[in-house]
Amino acid sequence: MVVRSTLLHNLGEDTEYISSRIISDISNTLTSPMNKTYSFRKSFEVGTLRSRPESIQYLKNLLKEKDITYATYCAFEPNAFDGNDAAYRNAPIHDGTGRFIPYIFRDGEKLSAEPLKDIDDPIKGEFYQKPKATLKTSITSPFIYKAGKSDIFLVSIMEPILKNGKFIGISGIDISLTTIKTYLDTLKFADGEGKITLISDNHLVLYDGFTHLSQGLDFRSAADPHFYEKLKQKDKSLYEFDGYFHVAVPITIIEGNDPWFARISIPKSQIQSTLNSIILITIGLGILGVSLSILSVYFSFQRLVDRRIQSINRSTEKVASGDLRQLIPIDQTDELGSIMVSLNKMIEHLRKLIRIAQKSSGKISETTDKMQKTIVELTDLAQNQAASSEEASATVEELNASSETIHSNVLSAVENTETIHQSLGDIQNLMKKILEKVSTFGEISVRANQNAEEGRSMAKETSLAIREIQE
Repeated sequence: MVVRSTLLHNLGEDTEYISSRIISDISNTLTSPMNKTYSFRKSFEVGTLRSRPESIQYLKNLLKEKDITYATYCAFEPNAFDGNDAAYRNAPIHDGTGRFIPYIFRDGEKLSAEPLKDIDDPIKGEFYQKPKATLKTSITSPFIYKAGKSDIFLVSIMEPILKNGKFIGISGIDISLTTIKTYLDTLKFADGEGKITLISDNHLVLYDGFTHLSQGLDFRSAADPHFYEKLKQKDKSLYEFDGYFHVAVPITIIEGNDPWFARISIPKSQIQSTLNSIILITIGLGILGVSLSILSVYFSFQRLVDRRIQSINRSTEKVASGDLRQLIPIDQTDELGSIMVSLNKMIEHLRKLIRIAQKSSGKISETTDKMQKTIVELTDLAQNQAASSEEASATVEELNASSETIHSNVLSAVENTETIHQSLGDIQNLMKKILEKVSTFGEISVRANQNAEEGRSMAKETSLAIREIQE
């Protein structure tokens, strides 16, 4: 849509340029024959042309120049040329009064001459009456004029001839619409697809580029409702109608006269064709651009991404194998740089964990040593306890033996009181030893409980250290 809008804008500018060029060409082509009328007028006014034969020959010479001029002529008021009209009554190229009104026209490959017709008719004689009334260079609306035996559809350009500021006659040229058609047929634009419709000041179609005919129909009857509205608003912008883009422009042939009009038409298909070409070119350039972009991205990836990914891969392999001595070198702070920063942070955290593990291992080693010592102590205590138990057993056996001794002593107590007293003393000593052993056994139990408590604390610390290692 943007391309189409741009094309339409450019087409509008191009069409405006084309229309101005065509108008200039048409104006120059139509007005260049005016030099002939002006030349005749000045030649007569300065006295170069003094005789009627000289004037006729001059008109013929003007017509021999190759351009779109169909006929040259002059017409004078009665006795205004040389005052000798009576001498030329009913003479060739004169009327019955001898009035000098020669009309020289192209008749095939030759030039023919005859007197002008209808010069005093207010309607048909516009070519004479208009410059006479305005005293200005004038152009007629298209009209049909009978030259020789043919009816010719033409326009006239006339120059008033003055003497002492008084109108005495005209010099003029006729342009056949056939010659206009031939000229307009040579105008090519928009790759030969452009069309011109030339319309006269009285709205007759002088040339239809669509049919290549000079129709002479009233253009207002055509089915283009926008043309005169554009002219009225002096709007030279493009408008769409009947498959074409059109521009309506006025053509001023001669200042002070009603303008002609032209409709410049360019087919919409041409802009579509141009649009398609631009789209194809754009697609081709797009594919080329994408291809170049892919290659550029590939090489950039190889240089900027793949190389750095390989560096990351090498570093992570070292980390995986347990080598945490080196951090990943960071050369750019982009997305990959952020990943490298994160990996370096991970390596730092792993280093911290290893340091914590090392400390925890030391603690575990110390705790293990303590546990080993405690176990040795417990073993010693157990051995001591066993020894104490053996001593207690021996004591019990001694008690049994003592009981038997007491029994025998009791039996002989009567006989030996001193022996009984001594035996009681021995019993008392034995009881003291038993009490001491029992007290020692209690101390051993207390120490065993304390060592068990220390073992539980050390086991708890070991569990915490193992949990830290796991984290």
